[in-house]
Amino acid sequence: MDAVCATPPMPQGMNEARSGPSQPIAVLGAGAWGTALAAALQRSGSQVTLWARRPDLVHALRTQRSNPGHLPGITLPPGLRATTELAEALAGARLVVLALPSAALRETAQRAAPLLAPDAVVLAACKGFERQCGALPTEVLRDCCDDHALLGVLSGPSFADEVARGLPTRLTLALPALLPSHAQAQRAHAFALGLRQQLARAAIMLELTDDAVAAQVGGALKNLVAIASGMAMAQGLGENARAAIVTLGLDDMRRLTLALGGRSQTLLGSCGVGDLFLTAASAHSRNTRLGLRLGRGDGLDASAASGELAEGAIAALSVQALERRLGLRLRVAACVREVLLQHASAPQALTRLLHDSPAPVLPEPVVSMATPAQRGGRLAKVVRRGAPGHRGLVAAASAVRATVMPRTILATDLDGTFLGGSAAQREALLQWIAAHRSELVLIFVSGRGQAFMQQLATELPVRPDHLIGDVGTSVACGPQYAPLPPLERWLDAAWPADAAARIERQMRAHPQLRPQAVVSGRRRSYLFDDPAQTHGARHDMHGLGFDTLLSDNQYFDVLPRGVQKGPTLLRTLMALGLPAQRTLVAGDTLNDLSMFETGLAGVAVGNREAALDAAIAHHRNVYRSPHPGAASVLDALRRFHQLGNIHGFITGHRLSQAAL
Repeated sequence: MDAVCATPPMPQGMNEARSGPSQPIAVLGAGAWGTALAAALQRSGSQVTLWARRPDLVHALRTQRSNPGHLPGITLPPGLRATTELAEALAGARLVVLALPSAALRETAQRAAPLLAPDAVVLAACKGFERQCGALPTEVLRDCCDDHALLGVLSGPSFADEVARGLPTRLTLALPALLPSHAQAQRAHAFALGLRQQLARAAIMLELTDDAVAAQVGGALKNLVAIASGMAMAQGLGENARAAIVTLGLDDMRRLTLALGGRSQTLLGSCGVGDLFLTAASAHSRNTRLGLRLGRGDGLDASAASGELAEGAIAALSVQALERRLGLRLRVAACVREVLLQHASAPQALTRLLHDSPAPVLPEPVVSMATPAQRGGRLAKVVRRGAPGHRGLVAAASAVRATVMPRTILATDLDGTFLGGSAAQREALLQWIAAHRSELVLIFVSGRGQAFMQQLATELPVRPDHLIGDVGTSVACGPQYAPLPPLERWLDAAWPADAAARIERQMRAHPQLRPQAVVSGRRRSYLFDDPAQTHGARHDMHGLGFDTLLSDNQYFDVLPRGVQKGPTLLRTLMALGLPAQRTLVAGDTLNDLSMFETGLAGVAVGNREAALDAAIAHHRNVYRSPHPGAASVLDALRRFHQLGNIHGFITGHRLSQAAL
């Protein structure tokens, strides 16, 4: 849902007027931010119940109308309720706001989920990533809540005491546009407009968007920028250095947002630039104060003892899982981790950060809008704004098959997966793809080389749009299967000119590993008889700065650091402007594991490698199909294409698997 200019009358389900009947609202979490939000919602005309864990805090909220530990000196509005009982807080609530530390989100959401009203809207008002896997708050909520629950994000520049005192504040409300049904989409739209009108009474203005990814990335990473900015303040590096840190931090936000399928334009609003400016520029911010302490040489333990261990410290650690999964390096996060974990001095870490090379900027995709008369099979062009050197990218990107965006993107391995199963099963898959070709993008992602894949493309009745070959080390896109310049630069940077010679020289010490006859430009591949034979070679290759991959119990690949099928697929989607949330991946061996680790919806075919099956046992985004090869792909593709998103797809298949 994009920003809306006109505000119609209040939709049913929100307050009809200032003095009219109100719908119950629950705010879970009675810290400074949760209490401030509860106060604002109460002032706007709703009946709000604030849930807290501590009985003494609930007693103060009830008897003193204050939260002395978090918002001293502020009197809360009359009528605001408080309780330690989750069931009492959620009883009949049509809006539930979770304003908790990110570390407490999953446990609270799991407890709350069975108590939610069927038509409740659930908003995450916390900023950060889940520690174990780097999940965004809405991803945690989706794991815990019913698939039909309407989930969203409330984020933006907002010091809690100012919100509690009723001072003007502008926030971002992000609700998904891609919903299982038209009725739910209408409900989301009506809810957003109603909440915007209601909160305006409490001096809170809402920007509306459907980009929950950018809203959450901006809210989490700005805390890291504030810590680094505080360290620079403590070191007396000046305003120029702080401005440079903010610039690098904004670029980190942009790159992570794009890698996760969000839009960088969203970061220009309150949830990005606005929140970043407020947090990094003010000593009133807990994260900035933490940075000041770290910059003065206080360790993490001292900061925690002083009560200054803010969300940014946790985010610096949590986002590392995302960086590894996506093949990214977030420079400000790395700087903060150096001080927190590696005991580097603040001057050393800041010097490295300020001298870091800028990341290349990929031009943003803008998809042209075709009229209904133009939609009959023609290709919508992806127009790219950028330097003349990106003309090859423009030509390659024009193969995206959609009027606005494809409904489904299938990124599939070949041997054993797309080409697996019986001839009849392969034919059924090809026929389904041909029947839905105008609304589907087909990407082959294989360990095979480009020559083989391009020859196969000429022989199949359906031609793939893009080819990712050589275990992610080569990419060819569009009708001419042309390389994408930004991806070529990334791949070349990870594979120096002398890489092959260094690898071959070192591998002479491991004659038990036999070189494969086919040699690829950016990888070297060997055969083994026993995985134990690879231990020494793996150690040596990692020492040289390369990654290794074992698959199908016989292949040993040496790859550029951070390059495999999954990271390359994500970068290809980003470069072509294709939405990650509409992408289904399919595979059968360990060299497909990195695709499943991206968090994209996935299907592991029935004839999958045992080692892959063990590796994905706890991946909630992957359906482990009982069917072989093409039959698995077709089964998953039909369901995913119908539902249009990962959540219904995965839940439906969980139910199917439970019945097996």
